Amino acid sequence: MVRSIIQQYARGVTNIVGALCVGHFFGTEIYSTAWVKGSSMLPTLQDKELVFVEKWRPYDHYKSGDVVILRSPTAEGKAWVKRIISLPGETAPLPDTKGKPIQVPTGHVWIEGDNRRVSSDSRAIGPIPMSLIEGRVIRVWWPYQRIRGVSNELFSWQKPYNVPFSQDSEFGRVMSAYWGEEEQQSKQSEDEQQ
Repeated sequence: MVRSIIQQYARGVTNIVGALCVGHFFGTEIYSTAWVKGSSMLPTLQDKELVFVEKWRPYDHYKSGDVVILRSPTAEGKAWVKRIISLPGETAPLPDTKGKPIQVPTGHVWIEGDNRRVSSDSRAIGPIPMSLIEGRVIRVWWPYQRIRGVSNELFSWQKPYNVPFSQDSEFGRVMSAYWGEEEQQSKQSEDEQQ
């Protein structure tokens, strides 16, 4: 009788420990969640959104346009959410200080935030080691009114670097509304004067 109770208790504890181990492995190696902080990924991701992150993807399966979570290369213990713009061996969309093209080295990627005005990214610190990438953002889970998939399409302005925003594109319309029509028009008139 006592032995039977002890065996049942041991089985229960073993099942709980096993479930916790599987859950821990799943949450650290396969999928996890992360909170978006800041506005560097507007309009794609907004501040205080909870995103679902696919972590099992090997480095050679990332592609241009993927939105990723990575460990900050400049501040230990912090994480960034950015978009991969260029892969190893590709040319970065921004030339170096001498005007020469930057080729992304092996094992590195060129990342940028979708909201360039406030984003700290490869434009300031150069190519980022792929070993810092923790996973690919695949879905927004919270708030529930904004549940959606996350696009891995590059915006038209992210490949040829200094192309003005087109009012015909979805991104151009969103950013014009976000930045304000007057500022967008003043930028265009300055460009026309030059």
